[in-house]
Amino acid sequence: MDGELTNEEVAAAIGFEKGEMVRRYRGGLAMPRKDKLAKLADLMGLSPAQLQFPDERKEQTLAGMLGDAVDVSPDEQNLLKAYRKMSGTARKALRAHAVRLLEQHGAKDADNPFGKAGTN
Repeated sequence: MDGELTNEEVAAAIGFEKGEMVRRYRGGLAMPRKDKLAKLADLMGLSPAQLQFPDERKEQTLAGMLGDAVDVSPDEQNLLKAYRKMSGTARKALRAHAVRLLEQHGAKDADNPFGKAGTN
């Protein structure tokens, strides 16, 4: 844990006498109150929201969510962003339309179970 502060060091920086609460925070057993959360976030160079919701620190793109598992083009990222802004009804309609397009234009394979068999 090179460069990582000890529980006692963090505790002292945010105003606790002992490191027990910091240990509980790190273990997911407790959530800091608003004042402690703000001090912890400042100590870590994050916003309180980023500390509370770690996924907010990641790039909010499909590539960010999947890591290096797939190569996602800018067009695909833009589609995902647009999709996330849609209402639930609009998302459902778009998914249904996408299935129809895949059935009509794609070959059936492991990545496209909706496509036509033997289409290339």
